Amino acid sequence: LYFEFDRIYVFFKSIIDAYTELPQTPSIEVKSHERLASYQPYVVIAPGAGRLYRLWPLKYFLKIIQYLNAEAYGFHFVIIGGPDDKEKGDFLEAHGGHVINYAGSTGLDEVPAILKGARFVIANETSITHLAAAVGVPCVCPSNGNHYLRYHPYPDHLKAKNYYLYSLSFLK
Repeated sequence: LYFEFDRIYVFFKSIIDAYTELPQTPSIEVKSHERLASYQPYVVIAPGAGRLYRLWPLKYFLKIIQYLNAEAYGFHFVIIGGPDDKEKGDFLEAHGGHVINYAGSTGLDEVPAILKGARFVIANETSITHLAAAVGVPCVCPSNGNHYLRYHPYPDHLKAKNYYLYSLSFLK
């Protein structure tokens, strides 16, 4: 079983001219999002997911925000996601403290720059975890183990700073 990036790499390497150089790791060169410069340091939280079974309960994202606020790290929290995640962001903004809700108001083209400026990212099992790896920002992802070894955890050779949290039932 190949990790998905490696599988795609092998496929394209086999059909592209042998002299063409392909990147060995997923990466995106991007500058930090200027609109968030005054909110440094910040943590990105992506509480949404395309499937219900990938959603970590919203109350746990809130607990993390409250814990980090209580420990006085000085973080702001930037919520990202699609229009369906706006309500989740509104809840976290209302109850979390130091939260800026961008869910539903930013395009996918802005996400890499938003991620690039973050100290770290906490995201459900979505494309956000892969974009965080591509811009070189640490990411923590609670996961049910779906697609284990295909999309996560990242192999060491890809040098991603992604960390996956699996339930005890999955680890047994």
